[in-house]
Amino acid sequence: MFAKFVSLLALVSAVYSVDFQIKNNSPDTPVFVQLLGTEYSDPFILHGGEEVDLTFGEPWSGRIWGRVDCYSVEDCGAAGPIPASLAEITVGDGMAFYDLSLVDGFNIDLSMEPIDGHGDGGQYSCQKSECAYPILNDCPEELKLFNSDGVLVSCQAACNVFGDDLYCCRGEHSTPDTCKSSDWPVDYASFFKQRCPDAYSYAYDDQQSTYTCDSNRYIVTFL
Repeated sequence: MFAKFVSLLALVSAVYSVDFQIKNNSPDTPVFVQLLGTEYSDPFILHGGEEVDLTFGEPWSGRIWGRVDCYSVEDCGAAGPIPASLAEITVGDGMAFYDLSLVDGFNIDLSMEPIDGHGDGGQYSCQKSECAYPILNDCPEELKLFNSDGVLVSCQAACNVFGDDLYCCRGEHSTPDTCKSSDWPVDYASFFKQRCPDAYSYAYDDQQSTYTCDSNRYIVTFL
C-alpha cells in the first residue's frame, strides 16, 4: 500500500510540475541568473559549462534572465531585469506559451526549448526560440549602456532611453493600432527584430514570436 501511495505521489508531481534546465554555454564568462515568477529560486551564478535543474509547481508563469555585468542582488537588483534579454513562459497542465523578449533591451544571447513536447508540427510549435546574434556589436550609440568601467554591457530599448510615450506604447499610444514601430521617428524595434527574429522587440510586436508546446521540461541556455 505504501509503495502504491509513493507511486501516486510521483505521478501527481510529474503531471503538476515544470522542470527547467538552465545552462551556461559560454566557456569563459560566468552568468548571474535571476528568476521572477509564480515561485522562484534565489539568484545563482553559473560558471562556463555549468547547469542547474529547477522544478516548480504548475501552473507557473515567469521570466528568467542572466547578467554578466554584476553578480549579486545588491549590484543587479532583486527583480528589475532592465535592460536584459528575457526568457518568458506560462505553463499549466503541461500546455505552455513561451517566448524570448528584447522589449526591455538586450544583454546576452540565449535560447529556450521544450524537451519531449507535443504540438501541431507548426513553425512555432515545440521549437527552439533563440537569439544568437551579437547585438552589442551593432548597437546604436544612443542605446548603448556602459558600466562604471566603461564596458558596454547592454543595448537598451528606446523606451528606457527616451521615456517617450510613443516608444513606450503608453498614453495615447497604448494600443496595437496606435503604437507601431514603423511609425516611430527611428524604428529601433526593427533593429532588434532583424537580428533576433524569434524574439519580441517591443510591446506590440507581432504574435509570431510566441511559441506553444505541451511539455513539462524546458532548457534555457545562455550562449
